[in-house]
Amino acid sequence: MKKLTVLIIVSFLYLNLFAQNTGCVSGDCENGYGTYKWESGEKYIGNWKENKKNGYGTYYYKPSSQYKKYAGYWDNDNMNGTGIFEYRSGQTYNGDFMDNYFHGQGTMTYTDGRTETGEWEKDIYKGKSSYNESGCISGDCEEGYGTYVWGQSTNWAGDKYTGDWKNGSRDGFGTYYYNSGAKYIGEYKQNSIHGKGTYTWVNGDKYTGDWANGKRNGNGTYYYVSGTVEKGRWENDTFKGEDNTYTGCISGNCDNGYGTYAWKNGEKYVGSWQNGKRNGKGSNSYTNGAEYEGDWRNDKKHGHGTYKYKPDSKYEKYTGDWVDGKLEGYGTFLYRDGQKYIGELNNNLFEGQGTMYYTDGRIESGKWENDKYVGKINYNNATGCVSGDCETGYGVYKWKSGEKYEGYWDNDKRNGEGTNYWISGEKYSGEWKDDVRHGSGTNSYKSSSIYDYYKGNYVMGKMNDQGTLVWRSGQKYVGSFDNGYMHGEGSMHYADGRVEAGIWEKDKYVGKSKNNYGCISGNCQDGYGTYTFESGSKYVGNFSNGKYDGQGTFYFSNNDKYMGDYKDSYRHGEGTYIWNSGVKYIGEWEYDNYSGEGTMYYTNGTSKTGIWKDDEYVGPIKITGIKPKVNWLAPEYYNASSSESDYRIKLCVESSTPIKNTQIYVNNIAQLNNSNRGFNVVSSSCDYTVERTIKLQNGDNQLKVVIENQYGKTTSEIRTVKYEAASSGQQNKLALIFGNSAYASAPLRNPVNDANSIAKKLKNLGFEVMLYTNGSQADMKRAIRSFGEKLAANKGIGLFFYAGHGMQVSGENYLIPVDARIEKEQDVELEAVNLKRMLGEMDYAGNSMNIIVLDACRNNPFARSFRSSGSNGLASTNAPFGTFIAYATAPGSVAADGSGNNGLYTQEFLKALDKKGLTIENVFKEVRRNVYKISTGKQVPWDNSSIFNDFYFNR
Repeated sequence: MKKLTVLIIVSFLYLNLFAQNTGCVSGDCENGYGTYKWESGEKYIGNWKENKKNGYGTYYYKPSSQYKKYAGYWDNDNMNGTGIFEYRSGQTYNGDFMDNYFHGQGTMTYTDGRTETGEWEKDIYKGKSSYNESGCISGDCEEGYGTYVWGQSTNWAGDKYTGDWKNGSRDGFGTYYYNSGAKYIGEYKQNSIHGKGTYTWVNGDKYTGDWANGKRNGNGTYYYVSGTVEKGRWENDTFKGEDNTYTGCISGNCDNGYGTYAWKNGEKYVGSWQNGKRNGKGSNSYTNGAEYEGDWRNDKKHGHGTYKYKPDSKYEKYTGDWVDGKLEGYGTFLYRDGQKYIGELNNNLFEGQGTMYYTDGRIESGKWENDKYVGKINYNNATGCVSGDCETGYGVYKWKSGEKYEGYWDNDKRNGEGTNYWISGEKYSGEWKDDVRHGSGTNSYKSSSIYDYYKGNYVMGKMNDQGTLVWRSGQKYVGSFDNGYMHGEGSMHYADGRVEAGIWEKDKYVGKSKNNYGCISGNCQDGYGTYTFESGSKYVGNFSNGKYDGQGTFYFSNNDKYMGDYKDSYRHGEGTYIWNSGVKYIGEWEYDNYSGEGTMYYTNGTSKTGIWKDDEYVGPIKITGIKPKVNWLAPEYYNASSSESDYRIKLCVESSTPIKNTQIYVNNIAQLNNSNRGFNVVSSSCDYTVERTIKLQNGDNQLKVVIENQYGKTTSEIRTVKYEAASSGQQNKLALIFGNSAYASAPLRNPVNDANSIAKKLKNLGFEVMLYTNGSQADMKRAIRSFGEKLAANKGIGLFFYAGHGMQVSGENYLIPVDARIEKEQDVELEAVNLKRMLGEMDYAGNSMNIIVLDACRNNPFARSFRSSGSNGLASTNAPFGTFIAYATAPGSVAADGSGNNGLYTQEFLKALDKKGLTIENVFKEVRRNVYKISTGKQVPWDNSSIFNDFYFNR
């Protein structure tokens, strides 16, 4: 743990050295809640005070670190309070921290199953707790989060509680450790166990479920150590029977409110009610295994929703519009064999404009009647409502001028989501109200306009509130608009690099005066006022002692908005947060996190209502086992890029029980929800893998996956993929080439010749080449860094070729400089260059495609001094998305140096590059075939690819 402090301090040294995709990427990293990224890959998401980590937050270590993350409390950049520290090996510590040490009471869980629970002192386990201290030993045990230990003079001597406090009482979420060895984790109300929670007795019995006034009341499950399980309804600690023996309104308000209703046949509904009928948002599970989640009206599916068919049906699910219990409007219909229909429906039939995608590759797009394809629709001469319902529904309307609208209508006018195409080439996609752009949307201007696009909010057809306006010259304005003008707080980024940030009035820059920032109106000390920030954010509301306190509205510079209660400048109480993506949360907050009762409304029409804690949906707590562990396989790094909108992701899931559900979010919008399909069982450390193709939007795409098993949900780390469509023109091509021959202990004949030959060939093929031979470690690191910076500036194609000694140690691949002095295995990391350094630079560059060619699989000349001397060649490396990695031979094998001027692999690579019209895959297939033949099967080249576009070295 002493190393942790060093890592954190070192990471701060990078603060001002790297600007691209680093620094405070969202929120307020000075005095508020924000996300800060370091160039090394480290990241912190949480609360800040005076530019330091203060309060609750999560710190993610760089991928190469043995540490994974810390989630807990901070004080002046140090871990202080309670938290959970995770190692990448799976080892975890859960307990108290002081000045970045494990210090206080805590539990270390090792990967072999061992645990050490008790007192820790500066990372050293001292044994079981003696409870010498008593009272509030850390935190705030009056109004906040703290730890309290009861002294010997009390009836609860040795007991300890860590959690939320209100008015000096246990109130909220916490953990109670009984001196007897029992433990409770869950919700409290005025010192009483009340809400959702889990109690574990000393003998191993466990109850998970609902509590009221300190007793088991409601739905819950009791697990006896004997193996007996009682699952169902409880009243005052007495088991009343299984769930299916209870019918009617088993919880909540099933007349006018939110409740759960069970029918005698086993059908069950959870959601909103009005006048004793299902009305509003809700989910219904049927006895045949089917499920529906979405909108209801008078006990019928009505609005937008998703219906999952029973398991033995040939249909998988339908997502779209409903009218009085029938499929009607616009939707997507999936078959279990992969067939798919997207389009209009009427009275449960495919009717109107639609497209059917068959599994054999056929596509039928056009007009459908009574589930049958009629033929293509010719819109060339048609006008008026050419498809669907252009009065109250989804339809396509074409005007005589050539203008066309596809989207939702109400009262014969464009209302809701839709896309309008003008004959001039202008296009708008977003929200409409009474035929006028109104709400959130994106307007792409006609080609003759000086503007490229506007993305933000509209009010009755004019740009209003927060938005981004981009010129075709590259100039960009981000900030406030009013009545179509740039007006208020904003920043203009000119194409020549200049930036004007400050106050704007009717498209004119006013400047940065002290009156333009800070409290620009009202009373921002003790009253009602408006406070603006240089970032473009703004708060309008009540203040107390100079802090947000009471009702207020915060307009974020990224177009997010929060309206609701504040306490000491934290979102605290009742409030609504609207993300710029359209996702919305309405409910209770605690210290900037949505915690308590609330509802999250997603842009696909679904919603989730229940109990939330620290921004996560809790629902019924089921912690009798282990929640899934989720790790990214692709994209491997925090930041990646793609020139294709169809993007393949892959995750490793560790779960001792079957997966119930997976959800994939792109920019907080669910692209996959409520599914347990697509998992593959594998024989490695992953119990399951999930692979899916998602759709990327232009620009940055934040990817998040939520995996659920019977014990709960786990949310993956966020990966950001930047999508830029590949240009049809010629792309920049940059190559870095190393050839190392002059080793003191084991010189090689060919690498320098190989490097010179490859450099010459690539120059002739249009590459800009950076060539280095017999490089020292310092030379190689400088060259790799310079290559990364140049690649980031020029984008396009990046190629790295290395010929020389290479080795694997503990599964990591290293390239050996000529000045390396390696006498033992531990010297490798110090003396060599890890291949991850190159992968990291390519990841940093964010270019469209990368190629790595390694003729570095010669046998390890230092192996005799290694304990693990049995490992030859290089280890397999996952190819980050958009990357092609080629090895001279298969992982774990070695390649010959060669008897001519070039090594065998490079010799055949040069020949293949002379052949025109070969894709990159066919080039290396040609190399593999010839090397295998010439070496009489002793050497088999190998490659690993995650590229999607065709690439040709030689057209």
